[in-house]
Amino acid sequence: MVAHTLSVVTFQAGVGRKIAASRPAEALLTLRAVEVTGRSALEELRRILGLLRDDDGEAPSLVPAPGVSDLDELARTVRAAGIPVTLAVAGEVAALPPAASLTVYRIVQEALTNVVKHAPGAHATARVQASRDGVLITVDNDRGTSTPAGPPPEGARHGLVGMTERATAFGGTLDAGPVAGGGFQVTAFLPLPLARAGQPQAGQVA
Repeated sequence: MVAHTLSVVTFQAGVGRKIAASRPAEALLTLRAVEVTGRSALEELRRILGLLRDDDGEAPSLVPAPGVSDLDELARTVRAAGIPVTLAVAGEVAALPPAASLTVYRIVQEALTNVVKHAPGAHATARVQASRDGVLITVDNDRGTSTPAGPPPEGARHGLVGMTERATAFGGTLDAGPVAGGGFQVTAFLPLPLARAGQPQAGQVA
């Protein structure tokens, strides 16, 4: 995930460089997006390093892992990278166990990162629907300016493996592929019953 976040930073920096002379105001906005995305990567690195205990055997405090409530901020970051994103979240997502909420976030993040990297100029739509049967996640994009219809490029395939592993860890499924008329769609389903009021929730994972 850190590698994909840094890929977004690299893309944003390149955009800023190209438009700095002709559109300085937009270049400043792009630099702001680089700052925000870079901080996200730094927090992720700190979370990973926090798993290593210090010499006294004490584990340092960890930054809370992201979840469904952080999808709005994720969408803003992707928009700053030049990809228009429509985000729709429905159902009782607040009742999801923390580990499941993190998994939903990571699947959406990975799918949108692939759009940034492999379909510049595309419009993306991300939907999260929570019900008593589980959580349905759909992320799709139109063709964009430079992505032909067909199988995903090599980098995107690696991302699909990671998303599939996250979904199957919860007994879920993930399907991905091109759609009619161009573009690409990722659909995942996690068969997770929503936590009831007062019911202990599953532990959080990073």
